[in-house]
Amino acid sequence: MDEALFYIDRGPDSHDVRGVARKLRRGESPAGQGAGTTVDPLSKSRRERARRLARQQTNR
Repeated sequence: MDEALFYIDRGPDSHDVRGVARKLRRGESPAGQGAGTTVDPLSKSRRERARRLARQQTNR
């Protein structure tokens, strides 16, 4: 199993794909808070984003 392998079921011209690409390019983490740093999985902002994502995924 390759944990880094994933598929996107949208075409390259999809509005969804372009939005994700913009978000990844912009980045949400300030310097020093990216990969390899300690994250609080119970923080209010993370839990709010998780709930929002769950709602988006169930409304498709």
